[in-house]
Amino acid sequence: MIDRKDNLILKTVAITIVILIMTCGLPCMLVNAGTIETCKMFYLPFKVSERHAYLTFQKRCTGSYGEYRRTRVAGHRHAGVDLRGSAGEQVFAVGVGRVAYRYWLFPNETVAIEHRLPGGEKIYSVYTHIADIGVNPDDPVDENTMIGRLFNAGELKKARFSFPHVHFEIRKSMEDMGRSSYTSMSKKELDQFCIDPRIFFRSHLK
Repeated sequence: MIDRKDNLILKTVAITIVILIMTCGLPCMLVNAGTIETCKMFYLPFKVSERHAYLTFQKRCTGSYGEYRRTRVAGHRHAGVDLRGSAGEQVFAVGVGRVAYRYWLFPNETVAIEHRLPGGEKIYSVYTHIADIGVNPDDPVDENTMIGRLFNAGELKKARFSFPHVHFEIRKSMEDMGRSSYTSMSKKELDQFCIDPRIFFRSHLK
């Protein structure tokens, strides 16, 4: 049996873990979420006209999947695309799904959303460099769910970013807790976990 002293120790450890997650940027990930509603349509993660159009997505894109990057871990390959926006612009989920992952450490605050495609396979949409995150693991979302916003002028300066954007990824898996996004030194490594968002959206946007 667990006595009163052991119970106190367990509670202290649990509280410490929670504090570390909240203050030190440790990731929080949902496990065994169960089934989720099928995502039949995808959208741009901004509330603009023609959100479901591939041309609208293309107009926001900067950078390319797989290109060389110097930030975070020098030499890694870019795991997605950067979608330009205005300072403080709201960021929305790209479709029906469930929040699977959240990371708190500035400037790499991240949300990953799990989506089930009509064929039954799962993919993840990932949003990085956002502030005021308003969702948590296990939250259901759709294209009208605001998950956060782009950095404002002060946050951009602190992060040393030249323009407001969301780093956006489409992933096959989150088993690596997102680490391959900044540790993959070749496109071959990157392709084990990620999909080029341009290729994915070319077939999932109108």
